Amino acid sequence: MSLLASGNTAGRSRVEPGMDLLDAVVIGAGQAGLSAAYHLRRRGMDDVVVLDAEDGPGGAWRHRWDSLTMATVNGIRELPDAPAPEVGGDVPANIAVPAYFAEFEARTGLEIRRPVRVTRVEEDPAGAGERQGPLLVRAVGADGRALPVLRTRAVVNATGTWTRPFVPAVPGAAEFRGRQLHTAEYVAADAVNELLRWHTRNDLRENHRFYERLTGGVRVPYDDPATGEKRHATIRPVDFADPHGNDLVAASQVRVRSTKNRTFVFDIVLYVN
Repeated sequence: MSLLASGNTAGRSRVEPGMDLLDAVVIGAGQAGLSAAYHLRRRGMDDVVVLDAEDGPGGAWRHRWDSLTMATVNGIRELPDAPAPEVGGDVPANIAVPAYFAEFEARTGLEIRRPVRVTRVEEDPAGAGERQGPLLVRAVGADGRALPVLRTRAVVNATGTWTRPFVPAVPGAAEFRGRQLHTAEYVAADAVNELLRWHTRNDLRENHRFYERLTGGVRVPYDDPATGEKRHATIRPVDFADPHGNDLVAASQVRVRSTKNRTFVFDIVLYVN
């Protein structure tokens, strides 16, 4: 999180006559953004506006994978004067935490505008020459159209790193032949759900479908954290490029006889990566 104040370089944007001057604009309504807005108002700044690119409360928690529950999450930080939620351990974090944020927003009455994506912050030309002149905040709405420019004394950047994840340098990563995922791209839970989902009531057909997906991979959709575009990833439960990378757990053979006295033999092999 960072606080931006203006310098002396003249900006290029025009200021509409009669534009209100806000005390502060906070970019991002995650943990840091909500906390910053709360304390700014607590210190006497009444005109504070929060701009959030998400469709609803929760920040990056809205995008956590479904298998991350409140029992397995590595703790959450409390919002100001708001005890952490007391929910069951089996509740997904991407449900519990956004609900906690939503309750905080409703109780505090913070002015949060969403979905709004900030595209530029620049100095107000009208304040050129002032030591700390106003700033102009440009943004677009969900449809990509420009929103009215906001004029403010200060800007708090609390966008976080979810949409621009940091990928550390790991020895051997360049030689690793498998797919490497950042947390922001993790969709394994969706892949498992799709792998196990039945489409028909025909056992033989579903067994064949399961085999195809087990060996050929499962395609699952996900939102690119950097661009917001819908993409598809292929998750391969069994790695045939590196057979030794799989652990053979069990193998068995079953015979199925049809009503026409035809016998089918199936090899059932369970791998765990």
